[in-house]
Amino acid sequence: MTMNKGRPDSFTYSTLIHGFCESGDVSGALRVYTSMIEGGEATDVVTCNALLNGLCRAGNISESFRLWESMKNRGCLNIVSYNILIRGLFENKKMDDAISIWESLPENGCIPEATTYGILIHGLCENGYLSKAVQVLEEAEDGRADLDVFAYSSLVNGLSGESRLDEAVCIIDWMVKHGCKPNSETYNALINGFTQASAFTDAFQTFQEMVGNGCIPTLVTYNTLICSLYRAEIFGEVFTLMKDMLAKGFESDMVTYSSLMDCLFSDRKTKEALELWGEVLDKGFKPYVIVHNILIQGLCSVGKIEEALQVECWWALKYYSQAKCMCAKKEGVSYCRALELKSASKEGSASLHLFSCCRCHAQGKLRELLSRICHSCKPNCEAKVTAVDGRYLIEVYTVRPISYGEEITFDYNSITEAEGVYNQRLQNLAVSLDKVRM
Repeated sequence: MTMNKGRPDSFTYSTLIHGFCESGDVSGALRVYTSMIEGGEATDVVTCNALLNGLCRAGNISESFRLWESMKNRGCLNIVSYNILIRGLFENKKMDDAISIWESLPENGCIPEATTYGILIHGLCENGYLSKAVQVLEEAEDGRADLDVFAYSSLVNGLSGESRLDEAVCIIDWMVKHGCKPNSETYNALINGFTQASAFTDAFQTFQEMVGNGCIPTLVTYNTLICSLYRAEIFGEVFTLMKDMLAKGFESDMVTYSSLMDCLFSDRKTKEALELWGEVLDKGFKPYVIVHNILIQGLCSVGKIEEALQVECWWALKYYSQAKCMCAKKEGVSYCRALELKSASKEGSASLHLFSCCRCHAQGKLRELLSRICHSCKPNCEAKVTAVDGRYLIEVYTVRPISYGEEITFDYNSITEAEGVYNQRLQNLAVSLDKVRM
């Protein structure tokens, strides 16, 4: 634009600054802002707020304060500026600075709005300043300030997390009294607090109150109750609640599945738990480590060590394959057996931790299994020595996709200088010199 003698205007600069900040390139945004100032363009509050937001999100607090002082000196501040900086300071654990900026609001003629109170109360609660948050709420209500559900829900969540449940209930009463209707996040926070305190009767009463007040339960609501009942080993109620959840059209997620699988294993219903695991795979979920541990522990607890070993091997290869994988031995050789094996990429890499993978008795069996991997000069895996938690481990990584029934191999890196052995190996292998290393 400059080369073509076109002069960028304030809209051009503002658009560029906003774009750089949204993409995370704060340095680029600062360069554009500097060019804007040097070019004599006036910076409005919208442009400055965009840059301030980008700096706060990037954690560049020192540069945020420099920009803030510049904005203040030019009278280029509004309530949105305060909201951005207060939120950024809380997110970067600068509590004293955040409170100081909040207290300076009247000096610049800005009146806090519902969003401002929500940001302040949420930040105080997230950083453990619950008493201060309650004080701010009381002052806001005394001054007839506008408060939204986010402010109240943040305080309910903070109090519930600290087991101050009576106070949390009072906050909900306050918000109803002031014409603010609790939403699912408000109720979910209180229900979670009751379940953490093992007050299941209160949790279910809150659940019924939630439904009675026309607030539709979410998947988080059901998962919170299901997980708490599972921890209390009230398995019958878990399945009842699950049926109610499905009847209302909710789809289970990995939290639901992990809780149910653990319930079924604990209730010695191994077949049903494995069917649920199959459903997880069929639906294309990506199980996380908790589900993996539940499955391994559940199988080992009923003596199904081989099945647990297969799951462990599948898990070790999960980044390499999107399907169920396992290793098996045939006549003293390790093979790769896969159902619908699909490589994540041509250079897909997965690791098998030879000496630290499986729990219980499965660990020894895994050692025995993987110790049978044979040498190849053109292997499909490679071995590496690593140190984890002060222990040396040998890991085997795939270096290319492995087909169904293909033998698993790695290069032993064994070299001989004996000519007789060299010639004998050539004779035995019957391959050309360029394909084998002696």
